[in-house]
Amino acid sequence: MVASLEFSLVRIYKQRKNKDDKIEIVGAGFLISSEYLITCAHVVNESLGLNVKSAEKPTDIIECDFPFPIIASGTSLETTVEVWHPVKFKSNDPQDIAILKLKDSVPSQAQPVSLITSKIGDLSDHNYKAYGFSRDGGVWSDGKIIGHIANNKIQIEDNKSTGYAVEAGFSGTAIWDEQLGGVVGMAVMADKEKLVAKSAFFIPTNVLLKAWDKLLYIAQVEGRIPRIISLIRCIFENKSYQDQLNTAYENLRIEVRDHLVDLPRVIPSFWSDFIEIIYQLDEKHLIYTSQSKFSWLEIFIGYLVIQLNSRDALANLLKDNFTEWLKKYQTKWEVLINTLENNLKHRSLNTAQKSTDKNPCLFVTLTEENKSLMLRAWIVKDINNYHPTEKEPQKRGEYQSLTPNEGISLGNHLQENELINHLKKFKRESEHICQSSLEKVQFFLPYRFIEKEIKPIDLFSIDEVATATGCDPHHWGVDHEIIMRFSERITAENINNQQSYLWIKKCQLFRNIQQQNLTQILKCEEEIQKLIESNNQQTVIFKKPLANNDHPNKILKYHKFNNVIGSRLTNLSQENSLELKNILAILYETGIPLSLWIRPDANQELNCQEKLDPICQCPLEKLPEIIKNKRSAAWLEDNHIGNHLSLLWDDYQLVPPNYPLLMP
Repeated sequence: MVASLEFSLVRIYKQRKNKDDKIEIVGAGFLISSEYLITCAHVVNESLGLNVKSAEKPTDIIECDFPFPIIASGTSLETTVEVWHPVKFKSNDPQDIAILKLKDSVPSQAQPVSLITSKIGDLSDHNYKAYGFSRDGGVWSDGKIIGHIANNKIQIEDNKSTGYAVEAGFSGTAIWDEQLGGVVGMAVMADKEKLVAKSAFFIPTNVLLKAWDKLLYIAQVEGRIPRIISLIRCIFENKSYQDQLNTAYENLRIEVRDHLVDLPRVIPSFWSDFIEIIYQLDEKHLIYTSQSKFSWLEIFIGYLVIQLNSRDALANLLKDNFTEWLKKYQTKWEVLINTLENNLKHRSLNTAQKSTDKNPCLFVTLTEENKSLMLRAWIVKDINNYHPTEKEPQKRGEYQSLTPNEGISLGNHLQENELINHLKKFKRESEHICQSSLEKVQFFLPYRFIEKEIKPIDLFSIDEVATATGCDPHHWGVDHEIIMRFSERITAENINNQQSYLWIKKCQLFRNIQQQNLTQILKCEEEIQKLIESNNQQTVIFKKPLANNDHPNKILKYHKFNNVIGSRLTNLSQENSLELKNILAILYETGIPLSLWIRPDANQELNCQEKLDPICQCPLEKLPEIIKNKRSAAWLEDNHIGNHLSLLWDDYQLVPPNYPLLMP
């Protein structure tokens, strides 16, 4: 009830020389415990006759009283500043907050308020009430909570023609939420530019709690954050559960990967430092591919629930309490737990594979043969010891065919779902044969099919465990290094054509520059466009491949591309003359083995050029691994460059078994 608010409100006086001097009210405050009250830092400065922006913590006495007659109207109380956060501008840190310690005992009828924490968006459109001292006796103001603005403040507004606005004299007072039945923040300023609408702003309880970590324990605080902090503290202070706590935190770091740049690698030793991390985790979110949105804090608690799996009675009690917290504040908590358990299984498989010396690689080819699409697959047990160009078969390494020699016919039209089902089968058989998870996939497609008739292979969802449990399925590119290649370069009818000749020559150079920085290797769109224009052979390049009996010395139309090993493309679109199908044709015709491009569907807000620059600072040999890492991070965020990266990495010495070998 609002009546309970009256028992906590105080008036802050301007400093007096004598107790008999006239009282001048400068603002308000409210009782948060039997010893402490809270107000604005600028109210304290004004009370002492200082500049309201003064940053130095005051040491003088600040006077106040309880204004309502039912308590002890007119009885002056003395306070000193215990916690000080001065006014700052354009900062999300706690600011304009002062916690005052009472030197005198409070009246017996005075009562601290109940502080309520809530996600800021959950307060929108709630009704508020506030009591301030724009008039000496005090007045009530009421209206609507509008929503969050910058610098951790929330806007309130009273659009009624009658009633009082939250204005000068209200600073430091409590904002009472009528729906929640408690205080959700502290009034901090009026909007002087919107007097007609009677707008003002308050600091939410979540921010007040950050101003002083002891506030959680000395005040009556309700809500999701206070509850979870008290539960986490039980784990933090009990040495028996340090392993579970640390493992949950490490799993969180793996989950969000390179986004944790501003957080420590391990849990701090001091509880006050760990509280800061908890607040940070609650402010960050991940959106999974199913559009399920979870805070990092919820992910951390989810992993903690999974770790607290013990016969120990206290551990089970804590697990139940953490689970109840998730149930109360996250409607999709079961999806979260299932997703995290599934992620742990994936990481376990990857760890098992990395514990061995072998590095399996799946080769999948799709070729056009007699007006039909033929699918073939092989699993190479260790790509590090695979040498397909060796003349003696026993020296080529261990591999096993997963399809009949003649291949699997997919008809004359490629069906994405049918292809995905075959890939699931290949993945399952490969991991059974190798007894480890699959790390690398080399996928050969006719260049006219690449990202045209089907979506990019790395975005295929082939995670059978996730699909069965209803979790977010991993894209293939999350757990596997997916490399796209041209199947035309390995088919028998093209084995001696001039495109293959160019390819082999460029691949010899390609293999010798693995240590070079990508910026020295990749040509950008502008450079490719200039080469096309200077050749003046664009139509021929696109539509008229060389005959098989053409001699390399006669390839005059390609001479401008002789030194081009790779391309970097960030501006592909249907409107651009360098659209993807034309680029792929140029890459094939000119024998270029390497290309990195941003897909045409990338959101312009991604600033692809800027985000591609750091990737291109790496040496050539690291590029497939870096692309895989970017795709892994992208699984957690829809709007991420990793969802829009494609890589052509066409090494002529790394071809499927039983194909005509391209010898230098």
